Amino acid sequence: KESGRSPFFLAELAHAAARPGSAAVVTLDDVLQSRLSGLPADATALLTVSAVAGRPIPVVVAGRAAELADEIVALQVLRTERLVRTRQVDGHQEIEPYHDRIRETVTASLPAPLLAQTHRRLATALEGAAKTDLPSLVEHWLGAGDRVRAGGYAFRAAIEAEKALAFDRAAHFFKLALELQDPPAEERRARMKRMGDALANAGRLLEAAD
Repeated sequence: KESGRSPFFLAELAHAAARPGSAAVVTLDDVLQSRLSGLPADATALLTVSAVAGRPIPVVVAGRAAELADEIVALQVLRTERLVRTRQVDGHQEIEPYHDRIRETVTASLPAPLLAQTHRRLATALEGAAKTDLPSLVEHWLGAGDRVRAGGYAFRAAIEAEKALAFDRAAHFFKLALELQDPPAEERRARMKRMGDALANAGRLLEAAD
């Protein structure tokens, strides 16, 4: 039950329980925390960024957010320890935690100021990325506590979704932008009209009427 039916975690728990002096009950959090505490600083920084990111991100973006001059060694440590995995996407390498439980353990251990700082570093790194990821920028500027910048990216995400005919998504981001920013009255009316149109096009007619 503690392993969540993961063969990898089951093996980790078995090894931990077999060590001399181990506790009567070995939890997965205990095992993960023990492994995380033994990581080099650069590897810890890279793992923290990949966990807070919440989704796969380019390794170069993660390295920039972790403020590493060279993320290769840290990445190799994390892969050897099976704490992250990577994959090739559109000619670049992406990183994410090996398992959601690792992501949860890392993020839960972060003090609020460090979590907000990591969100800010991720947002700044993503702003300099070759491909603009608007939903991620909304999420991380929100996590950093910057509602105005998050709202600006939410509005851009709404327009992008509108052009792609993804009307549910457009309505979501128009609504979020209105909640996060306080535009002048005329601009607010224009944005509300666009949100109403998106809701109508998505078939959500009662919400559009409101």
